[in-house]
Amino acid sequence: MRSVTPTPAAPGARAAQAWVAAFAQGWQAPTGAEAFADHFQPWFDPAIRLLQPLLPTLVGPQAFRERFARSLFTLIPDLHGQVERSATGHDLAYVELTLRGTLGGHPVVWRVCDRATLREGRVVERESYFDPTPLLRAILTRPRAWLALARARRPQQRRPTGGADEPDAAAGRLSARPATHQAREGDHLRAALAAAGSVAHFALQPGLVAGLVPWWLTGWRVRQLQPAWAWAPLRVAGVVLLATGVVVLARAFVRFVVEGVGTPAPIVPTRQLVVGGPYRYVRNPMYLAVTAVIVGQALALGQPGLLPYATVVAGATAAFAHGYEEPTLQRQFGARYQAYRQAVPAWWPRRHPWQPDQADQPARHET
Repeated sequence: MRSVTPTPAAPGARAAQAWVAAFAQGWQAPTGAEAFADHFQPWFDPAIRLLQPLLPTLVGPQAFRERFARSLFTLIPDLHGQVERSATGHDLAYVELTLRGTLGGHPVVWRVCDRATLREGRVVERESYFDPTPLLRAILTRPRAWLALARARRPQQRRPTGGADEPDAAAGRLSARPATHQAREGDHLRAALAAAGSVAHFALQPGLVAGLVPWWLTGWRVRQLQPAWAWAPLRVAGVVLLATGVVVLARAFVRFVVEGVGTPAPIVPTRQLVVGGPYRYVRNPMYLAVTAVIVGQALALGQPGLLPYATVVAGATAAFAHGYEEPTLQRQFGARYQAYRQAVPAWWPRRHPWQPDQADQPARHET
């Protein structure tokens, strides 16, 4: 396809048509994030605003390069798009696009509608509209995509640039306030990705271990064991354990998103040490909650065969916590984790919640 060059002096309608042609060319067969960003850079106003679902508002071509192009092509390296139809007016263009690529080893397809507002031939604002459900579903249901998601979340080093590739002087003169605003929006993006990753981890670990496997073993059938009067209080205790375990699991996962800005999965770890919520009482509330859910099902359903399975799960999680998680957290957070470990037991909850700034005595149980 013939390369399209910007024509800032062109009338509004012709400029919008030229933008549509350049847009189609840029998405047709991009060879990577850098080439993709280089293609669009001449078309962007130095203060361009880019709005889209799943990402914060980005300001400036450099933000487009670093936080849109590089993240997107890290997640979906073979991403490309085909313009289905477009409409242009005075300094305004609408483009309907079908995006395709490979995510987690499987194809993913979604439709996008972009609206571009132009001024003197360059885009000053691009707003994208699309249903993010297909993309989120692909991320959540394909474990292979999680590693790519983790890579996409990592800060990217800037490539050496010079001349025309340097950020526009006007962009360089942006005040500290927009930079701070973008940093806050970056935190919102990390929190959104952490939430998606935590939902996936919740479905694939507790959902599998404490839900699918017990269902496979018992069919969730209620057995009427004798004597019935003896099992009645055990069934009540089982319901309490089951409900408590689910609540603790949900609260613990929320803490990973809002406090740790990460997920419980090792491939997408937290950026901060999680010490709030149920973690104020015990260091491993999720593992205790998973075991409680399994034991609760055993008692409530009258399925004592689940108790040996609960024992195996408890042993496996304890070994994982002691052999992997504790050394990893010690290396990552150092003295802060050591203080937390001394103050909060691993398996037997405290009577009173720990406060990070309090002068506390070491707990009786460290492992």
